[in-house]
Parts: sequence; C-alpha cells; structure tokens
Amino acid sequence: MEILEKKVKQFEEIIKILDEHFISHLCKKDNLRTHFNLLENSIINYNNDSNNSNYSSLNFVKEYLIRISINSLGILVNKYELNFHRLLEELIDLYEIKNKRYNDSFSKTYEKYGLIMLAIRLTDKLQRYETLSTASALDDQKHESIIDTLKDLVNYSIMGIMEIENTK
Repeated sequence: MEILEKKVKQFEEIIKILDEHFISHLCKKDNLRTHFNLLENSIINYNNDSNNSNYSSLNFVKEYLIRISINSLGILVNKYELNFHRLLEELIDLYEIKNKRYNDSFSKTYEKYGLIMLAIRLTDKLQRYETLSTASALDDQKHESIIDTLKDLVNYSIMGIMEIENTK
C-alpha cells in the first residue's frame, strides 16, 4: 500500500472516532477559542520538556485537537445546516486531494518544525474564522469562506493527530 493510501486510511479512522464522539461532545457548551487556548498550553508544556518525553502532554494535545474538530463540525452542522455524514466524506476527499496536490507538505513541515507548525496553522485558521464570523453582514461568499475555514480546521486537527500518532 502506498504512503498516501495509508494516510487516507488513517485519516478515515480518525473520522470514525469523531463520528462516534460527535454527539456526546457536542452537548457540552464548548467553543473553539477555549479549546485552542488549552491546545496552545499543552503544546507549550510539551515543548518545555527538554526531552519531549512527556506523553501525557501529547495526549492532551490530541484531546484538544479532537475537541477543536468536533466543535468545528458542530458549527458546520448546526449553523450552516450541513449533513454530518456527507461532511465527513467531503473531509476525507478534501484531505486526499490536497495531500496529493501539496505533495504531503503538512507531514514534511511537521517533521521539520513539530507541534509549533501545527499551532501556527491552526492559529491562522482560527483567526480567519473569528474575523469572518464577527463581520457585520455575512453574504454567501463569506459563508462559503467560513465553511471552508472550518473544514480546514477539522482537517488540520486530524492531520495533527495523525502526525502525533506516527511519531510516538
């Protein structure tokens, strides 16, 4: 099995986990910013460990990535009325297409810079989401941008989980 096929399979497995946990996590009144702040703290704790051997910090990073994914999916389903299971399939297709197009750049950049790269990419997407969602009048183009940004947040989070799992 070639590398991309293995990665798509791993991506699909994480999508299944999100599917299983979606309803239970969605019931909690969480928000993206809260989980992102907790994610940042976990990454800082992990990076402050000189040997990067603190696996409990890595587990917290994974947990907050899952929560960011679920919160993003919740916004897409509840606010923008997207079909949850169709959305999951779109995310898998999007991952496969972009991973081919960008020649697995996410993994290569993660390998070079580690969790900091993940934090930077997620920060950019979260700030874009917050900016777009607080704009006064949301037209269809802005809705589309918000939807794309939330999909990117989910995919980057899943890809981060994959990288953590592949480097343990």
